[in-house]
Amino acid sequence: MSFPFDPFWPNPSDYRYKDVYPTEAAAKAAALKGRDACALLAARCTMAIALCTVHPETNPPRWVIALMKQKVPSAWIDALRASVIADLSPDLRVGAIVNPLGHGHESATAWVDHVPCMIRANLPVYIAWPKDTAEVIRKYPFLRDYLPKPCDLQEVVANDAGRVVMHPHPRVVGQQVSFRWAELSRPSLEHVLPEDEPPARIPHGEGQLSGETYQAFFARREVANRKRAEKETSEQRESRMRRQQKADTFNRPTRPTRVFLWKVVGDVDDQVPAEVLFMDYRAYVKPAAVAEVWVSHPPAHKRYDAWLDEWDICEKLAPEERLEDSWDELEEPD
Repeated sequence: MSFPFDPFWPNPSDYRYKDVYPTEAAAKAAALKGRDACALLAARCTMAIALCTVHPETNPPRWVIALMKQKVPSAWIDALRASVIADLSPDLRVGAIVNPLGHGHESATAWVDHVPCMIRANLPVYIAWPKDTAEVIRKYPFLRDYLPKPCDLQEVVANDAGRVVMHPHPRVVGQQVSFRWAELSRPSLEHVLPEDEPPARIPHGEGQLSGETYQAFFARREVANRKRAEKETSEQRESRMRRQQKADTFNRPTRPTRVFLWKVVGDVDDQVPAEVLFMDYRAYVKPAAVAEVWVSHPPAHKRYDAWLDEWDICEKLAPEERLEDSWDELEEPD
């Protein structure tokens, strides 16, 4: 028996949070990424335990036996059993909405086969049943046990104010109630949210459009530069080529060349909505800070625009690239 530890999920150690970094910002970034990967690893362990727990009353559990066979120290196993990772108690975790077939602009859920496991693990599951449930049952016969009964249905309608409200059926319902998405009279998002709610404010850096990713930014710059090339004079081209040749050495730039560092919005404004925190942000690097930032990134993270004489430093250009210690490069040039 093997646990579902897919290789594309990074481990905390992949972010090298124990390495020595030349700047506090670089060390903090590695530590935060390692922390996030640790949370993901804990979730993967819980999923593996849930998938192994076919009969919860079995003692010791199957997953414990599997770890014992792999010679995992008993103290580690005991600590894991006592932690929240192995706790499949009710009301401990958030639920999941499962869309077996997809409807409208929504795609179907890819992991419907896990529904029985999720229910055994006391994870709240809400299935978006279509009006015609026959197709769902043909594709996923095991979902037949979870078909809603007429007495369990709740009518979902939009009131006059445009907000979604739940009208309970007159009959008494059990703890796990159901509703049908198709019975929502006006299902678009604009009727779910208050009409006067403004869109999320998305801060953006110099030269960057609101909400623009680094990929979209570079693609837009490339189109603009092709247009510039059509009007470029021979003198301008010679000057641009000299700048490009100088940049190809990857020596630390000096004035008037400008440098920008790609961060996330949360690094510059932590008061934005949660869905905005991790969007790309193009931050200008002040000349006094260029030396420190420059030696913190390998060449693969750097892209030069000879037209505007600007460097962009973006770790996402080559996230697998790492920088060897370069403390000596922090020395100011003579």
